[in-house]
Amino acid sequence: MTDISIKISELLEMNESFVALEKATFPAKTSYWIGKLLSKVTAATNEHLKIFNNTRNDMLKNLGDLVDEKEMRYTVRPENIEEWNKGITNMLDDPVLLAGVMKIKLNEIEGIEVKPSTLIALDPILDEEE
Repeated sequence: MTDISIKISELLEMNESFVALEKATFPAKTSYWIGKLLSKVTAATNEHLKIFNNTRNDMLKNLGDLVDEKEMRYTVRPENIEEWNKGITNMLDDPVLLAGVMKIKLNEIEGIEVKPSTLIALDPILDEEE
């Protein structure tokens, strides 16, 4: 087992790829480790998304104007767009630690058909070694 540090943006990019893995069938041992990994990733994603969304909403209130009170929709003021972009980028670059996980070995998922984009998104949690 290992600790994996990945960016919040990478976690978000992996979501679609996890759906593909969840639909596939594997031998019991591989299914177990993939399930454990998906559970940790889901928990980390939910936790960090809550923080991300709260911070994003605070930024909108400080850097934007309310344009739809019913839907609580904001628009960032033009003079604050650079600060907004910088703040969002910094949050997406924040590292997330997935502690005590086992990477997915490529040879263990060899039997399933996946798109190259799926594997690219999963790269931080893949182990190419046999």
